[in-house]
Amino acid sequence: MTRRLLVASLGLIGIGGLEACTIPVFRYALDRWAPDRYRLEVAARDAADPEIARFLRNSGATSPLNLDVKRLPPEAAEPSRLFAPGAETPLWEGALQPATLAAWTDSPFANEVSRRLLSGESSVWILAESGDPAADAKVAALIENRLRYLEQVAQLPAIDPDDPDSQLGPGPALAVKFSLLRLPATAATASFRRLLAGTGSDLATSNEPWIAAVYGRGRVLGAWRAASVGDEQIEQGCLFLLGACSCRVKNLNPGWDLLLPVDWDARLQAMTPPDAPAPEAPPDPEMVRISGRSDSPPSATPGWPGYAGGGAVLAGFLLAGLSIRRQILARRP
Repeated sequence: MTRRLLVASLGLIGIGGLEACTIPVFRYALDRWAPDRYRLEVAARDAADPEIARFLRNSGATSPLNLDVKRLPPEAAEPSRLFAPGAETPLWEGALQPATLAAWTDSPFANEVSRRLLSGESSVWILAESGDPAADAKVAALIENRLRYLEQVAQLPAIDPDDPDSQLGPGPALAVKFSLLRLPATAATASFRRLLAGTGSDLATSNEPWIAAVYGRGRVLGAWRAASVGDEQIEQGCLFLLGACSCRVKNLNPGWDLLLPVDWDARLQAMTPPDAPAPEAPPDPEMVRISGRSDSPPSATPGWPGYAGGGAVLAGFLLAGLSIRRQILARRP
């Protein structure tokens, strides 16, 4: 049934995507997709704290956080609460103290992810460690080895200089670059782990290692238990992000946004617009298979959770992977 739905979706996308944007997904997201906004409701008793009050005064339109802040009236019985974009169930609730607020809005790990994305990395892969050094090291080696291989063999799609929808905005130089960030299992990282795991997931409190990939302006492609991820799943995620953007509507692509203290537009505008020539497609690239991958979409592959976006998203995922796969230049190690 999944394959029949996929074939039908491929036909629809093929009709509408003949003049698809040629910018890679990760760069299209960095250039154009504003992060979804979280919502923080602050109880009156918490707002009386001087540091919290200072934060509230500075949380207007000029704040770099993708966060809307609301003061609850003094008579409200609810505690302070943080909501993920579009969610009705709180991501967190309780007494809002300065340390708690900083953990949610100014995590050193969140700042490091932002720094790497603004430096031009295609995606940041994050290993949420379990606390078992041997198990964590094994997963880290798997990810590192595959990312280094993909950096050597994968190429970006050729960008059409005459297509007005395929023009890069100001920002870092376009390149294939991945990195791994290890997130220790400590109380100090608990809030960021909750953001990274997404709503409705138990990964944040898991005692086993798990993996997430972040791209664009802090958008999480997905989060998966390490036991269900191997070379093939890492490749599928990376190749999707490197492929030409077949779906420009952000919310029709998989994932969710992190809460990050970054003014993305200002930071990108401050960079020199890229002046390097657009990468050229290699002549008659060799068609190779890597990691024995099949033509099944990632959501139908063991290790990738199903995505509820429907056949069009599955087809877009597959198209991106097939497009970039044709540009693999080296044989599988």
